[in-house]
Order: sequence, then C-alpha cells, then structure tokens
Amino acid sequence: MGVMIDIIGSTIIRGAIVLVILNLNISLNNALSDKTVRAALKQKTVVPAQILTDDIRLAGYGPTTSKKFYKAQLSEIEFDAVLNPVDTYDPDPYLGVHTDPAPSRVHYYLGAAGPEIPPHRVLYRQLNGGAPFELARDVVSLTFTYYNSVGNTIAAGNDKLGIKSISIKLKIASNAQVIEGIGTDNTAKYETAYWERTIFPQNL
Repeated sequence: MGVMIDIIGSTIIRGAIVLVILNLNISLNNALSDKTVRAALKQKTVVPAQILTDDIRLAGYGPTTSKKFYKAQLSEIEFDAVLNPVDTYDPDPYLGVHTDPAPSRVHYYLGAAGPEIPPHRVLYRQLNGGAPFELARDVVSLTFTYYNSVGNTIAAGNDKLGIKSISIKLKIASNAQVIEGIGTDNTAKYETAYWERTIFPQNL
C-alpha cells in the first residue's frame, strides 16, 4: 500500500514539474516573440519620424518659397520647401551664375482606415502633386498641432500664415498581434510605438 502511495505521489510530482516546464517554455517563447515584435516596431517608427522631422524643419526654406501652409490640418500638412538646400552654379566658371533650387510642394496625409482595431492607416508623402509614397504603414494616429511666435495654438485649417512651430505625435502599431498570458487567460493585441517632437523651422 505504501508503495502505491509513493508511486502516485511521484507521478503527481512529475506531472507538476512537467507543467511548470511547459509554462516556462511558453512564457519564454511569448517573451521572445514580444521582444522581436517590439524591435521591428521601433525600427518601423524611426524612418518616418526622421523624414517628417527633416522635411518640416525645411518648411519655408528658400528666397522664393512661400511661408504659407496650404494645409494645416490635425492629420494632414502641406507646405513648400527646398528639400535639397545646395547652391547650384552655371557650369561655366567664368560666369559663376547662381541659381536657387526650386521649392517643392510637400504633402503628408493618412489613407483610409483598415479593418483592424484600432484601425491601421498608411501615411503618405507626396511631392509636387506626384504619385504618393507609402512612408509608413499601420499608423494608428498622426496629430499635428500648430503654434505662433509666442507659443499660442493656431487653429487647424487651410492657407495658414504665422505658423512658427509644429508639434507632431505619431503612433504606429505592429502589423500582427502578439499573445499575452498563458492558457485561457491569454489575449491577443497589437503592440504600439509612440513618437513625439516639436519642430521649429528656422525659415518661417
């Protein structure tokens, strides 16, 4: 009788050990998957954030460039800027004719919302009314806030003058959901990355 009790007891202990190991493996796999998704998400956020920063810093740059924002909406912005501020000269060294680069019309806007919850959208960058370029996918939100020279908020709208700084808030989600928890308590959700910056274009 004592032998049977020992066998049953050892079986229960072994089973508990196996369950602990299985749960540990699941937790480690989930943690690794989550870390991989977050690393990819961070990289996916860096590029559009840098391009947005570089473009908006140049808003109004150039002697013939308009200082007006054609669109200064909550999730859309359009302005003129010389994106390649490099002086060009006539190839004849004796003439030395200076030519100012022509400004470009820069337009950022969000595409239609996708079926995901929260909805994912595409951030487009368009130059001079040409074909829009997909700058980022899985954008959850993009918010522009505009300020005048004394730091007061300027209402969103079109054909705006007097904008001296722009606050940008960008939130991007992972393209796939990750599982959190173990067993019946697990939940699937999108990871998100948030980026924020206030830019002061020197040429406005």
